[in-house]
Amino acid sequence: MANIVDIIGAGLNHRFGIIIPSTQGVAGQDIDGKSNKWTRIAQEQFSNWFGGATTSQGEGAWMSESEGLVTEKVVTVNGHTNADGIKDRIRDVAGLAQEIAADMGQEAVTIIVDNSMHFIEAA
Repeated sequence: MANIVDIIGAGLNHRFGIIIPSTQGVAGQDIDGKSNKWTRIAQEQFSNWFGGATTSQGEGAWMSESEGLVTEKVVTVNGHTNADGIKDRIRDVAGLAQEIAADMGQEAVTIIVDNSMHFIEAA
């Protein structure tokens, strides 16, 4: 009987994700399409870095001291890689998150490494 790894290969068992906000600042509006711009950039970068990307839409929520519960539409861009890809690309993914946070007036943008969530502050 063949070994499953021989049949399907070692696989890409690590994941990077980046959550793109849809608003600028707390309870702001996406008036100049920056969310779409950054989603496209993340898709292109993840495709270059990891050979492809998967994008899904969702809703994020958090508590703001000034606004109370804040919700917004978000887009998560995911890429899958091996252990070397995690080591090789963590700075690139974090740098992209810093750029997004700064451009969109966010305190931080979330990245996901495997099942661990990290808040990356604006540069």
